[in-house]
Amino acid sequence: MARLGDRSKPVLPAQEFLFEHRGAQCAIALQETTHGEAAHEFRNREERYLTHSPQEGNEFCLARFGIAYLERSKDQAVSFDDGDFSIEADNKMYGRTISIWDNALSVSMYPGGEDTGWVVFQVPRSANVQHIKFSPFLADYTIWFDVPR
Repeated sequence: MARLGDRSKPVLPAQEFLFEHRGAQCAIALQETTHGEAAHEFRNREERYLTHSPQEGNEFCLARFGIAYLERSKDQAVSFDDGDFSIEADNKMYGRTISIWDNALSVSMYPGGEDTGWVVFQVPRSANVQHIKFSPFLADYTIWFDVPR
């Protein structure tokens, strides 16, 4: 039976999903997505260090996530970044595009901390984007999100 957060039952946009990460109670939500020319323009407007176009035949897909560290019995930090995400398009997985961007998701926080940030992907322009997979390094879980198109 599929559980919320599985690939066959992904978390919907704006829906908060509670999860445990190395003993910490956390929450995550896909807050916004954009793709194509709108994503390219937004990224170039907001990025200070390096602006470039997607590779020939590809387009950018941007996803903004909110993440919160709710509680833990120990006062210990947890970290998440854009490398914890990949995107599924036409049943193939694509990693995030490496980007030096102030708005990229990259956070280390203690209980009570929260942050938002963007993840940048490149996918074939004609691809049907289906899901975003959140799978932090060395984690024993994966959370799938539905991507509106």
